[in-house]
Amino acid sequence: MTAKNDVTGDSIASRVNSKEYEDNFERIFGNKPIGRGMSTAKAEGLGSDTPQDGDQRLNHEGKLESYYGGAWIVKEKS
Repeated sequence: MTAKNDVTGDSIASRVNSKEYEDNFERIFGNKPIGRGMSTAKAEGLGSDTPQDGDQRLNHEGKLESYYGGAWIVKEKS
């Protein structure tokens, strides 16, 4: 079931970032995104969005995750 705005009744859904947002991400936040749930190659416009071993992203807690063996793994600092 899709979430609805209580006031307007509109569906609430995340949208894909615009080209302008992607182009200005570094200027806004000071650094380029790392994968963000897609392969680094896809983020650079080079490949598919299927994760490959070694791909990295930031999870919802801002922790760096790496993709290995079909799963995203958070590497804890030792």
